[in-house]
Amino acid sequence: MLDKQTFPEFIKHICERPLMYCLGETFNEVSAFINGYSYAKETPISGTDFHRFVCLKNSYPTNYHWAHVIKARSKNDKEALEIMECTILKFCELKLLMNEEELIRYATDNKKIDFEK
Repeated sequence: MLDKQTFPEFIKHICERPLMYCLGETFNEVSAFINGYSYAKETPISGTDFHRFVCLKNSYPTNYHWAHVIKARSKNDKEALEIMECTILKFCELKLLMNEEELIRYATDNKKIDFEK
């Protein structure tokens, strides 16, 4: 029997094959799906920590939504999906190692560093 899929595995799957989860392959559709999923279930990006992390890392005020910030800094949907995947996966990894204050400090100290696959 297969074990339950972890949230990072889920993110990898949806970003690699968005048509399996959404009607289209646009960033807006995929980010809305992930956002809705994270409101319905407890995930590492549920709550405000992820929003603040993405905003601070990209020099945006913290009242912006993470999806808006990623979309605004991307050239197109393909790039936005890649940045979203890398950002969520990195945040999930860091959240296991750091508390909220450390995550925020990391975001502000690493503004110019992009996440890579």
